[in-house]
Amino acid sequence: MSVKPLLKKDIKEFLYRFDNFLGANIKDISVIDSTTIEMSLEAQDRALGFDWVELTLSFSGVSDARLVDNSKLEFLDMSEGIALRADSSFEFAIGSYTDIKSASCFIVATSLKVMV
Repeated sequence: MSVKPLLKKDIKEFLYRFDNFLGANIKDISVIDSTTIEMSLEAQDRALGFDWVELTLSFSGVSDARLVDNSKLEFLDMSEGIALRADSSFEFAIGSYTDIKSASCFIVATSLKVMV
């Protein structure tokens, strides 16, 4: 598994590669410490002919979050994929939201690494 920081300028390409995570499966959400959260997902990778791959998103410098209990992850509706944007921080949410904090699951962090 390679680990790469996701930069603001690479978000659009990242979302395109994984088809905005439409229909993806979130396998696990782990709170590593008070400012670090990791999320494991399965998604289709355009770079591999849409084969399913497992990847982990590692959020550091978490300042705000609303998480879903792991026992309820299989019930999350991923039909709209994810929202991911970066300004002064990375904002991630399940679904397509203009207001990230209205999502049932969101994370706001200073940095994001991807392990594929």
